[in-house]
Amino acid sequence: IVVSKNKTIKADDNFLNCKDGFFVKPNCNGSSFGVSKVENRKNLQNAIDFASNFSEEVLVEKAYNHSEYTVGILNGKALEPLEILPDPDRDFYDYEAKYDDDETQIIKADLDENDLDTLKEIAKSCFNVFGLSRWGRVDILQDQKGNFFVLELNTVPGMTDHSLFPYAASLKGFSFDELVNEITK
Repeated sequence: IVVSKNKTIKADDNFLNCKDGFFVKPNCNGSSFGVSKVENRKNLQNAIDFASNFSEEVLVEKAYNHSEYTVGILNGKALEPLEILPDPDRDFYDYEAKYDDDETQIIKADLDENDLDTLKEIAKSCFNVFGLSRWGRVDILQDQKGNFFVLELNTVPGMTDHSLFPYAASLKGFSFDELVNEITK
């Protein structure tokens, strides 16, 4: 659901019957600024108000509460899919988990070859549909039934020592300097 700033969400919306909770986030932002995980409808409006501080529009998404993967794309080729394992003391992969928390683990996705290929194809398809070419990242969720869902495309992924894209590129043999040179060619 997309909610405009200072608008109240309709409590009778069938979408809001999701038992797994919601993620509420600014539509135009990055690094998880303004993102909240909400377990029930009664806390939803507060999360919307908070996210509105970061963006005119706010997204309310169903929480899948299962696996989260990311696939980097470099020059039209998918890098190795990574799985994000946030610190168990956190509700989700928030700003601190991304940049400050050394307990967050980023690992090569431990999936069978078919699922790894599926993740790569999903990422490349998203990239192509949106006309992207040089580099970026596609974040993908998996539900408990094994279905994959695109969470978002990131057209300017982070490039810190905690960032996902440089790590995925390193699995393909790129040093940080080589990666920067490849991106800026």
